[in-house]
Amino acid sequence: MLDEDYANIVHTLLDFAKRNILDFKQKDNFFKVVMSLKEKTQKQKERFIMFYNLDKNNNEEYTLSKLAKYNNCTSSAVKFSITSVASKLANLKDDRKYILVQIYEQCIAKQNNWLFIRSIGSMLLFLWRGLWKMLKGIKGLWFGFQKMKKIF
Repeated sequence: MLDEDYANIVHTLLDFAKRNILDFKQKDNFFKVVMSLKEKTQKQKERFIMFYNLDKNNNEEYTLSKLAKYNNCTSSAVKFSITSVASKLANLKDDRKYILVQIYEQCIAKQNNWLFIRSIGSMLLFLWRGLWKMLKGIKGLWFGFQKMKKIF
């Protein structure tokens, strides 16, 4: 896998995390990867985890300004922490990289399943509407035929 492809995967995975698409196990695995980054400080990792809602014990959504108030610092300091951890994740060279790729692939598969289910639902709705119109037409023909029988 090319490093550029992996960086895009991490970027998309961060978007999934921010939009709360990750399930409990995926959040836990992502959390473990972040906490295993020895090159980053505990504070940087905590800010990242809170911003992307990776803490399974806390469902509160944090913005940069909310995290800045919580950490008694500036929004730019929080953003620097988050960007620093994200950059490190995008440049992983060991097995932790494949944990993130696996989470990404699971999210994509889940989204594809939902798209398939939605398309099936749309198709069934379309068929039902067509069937309903056809039945109404048959009903109209039936009553029209009955009226004609009475006339003749």
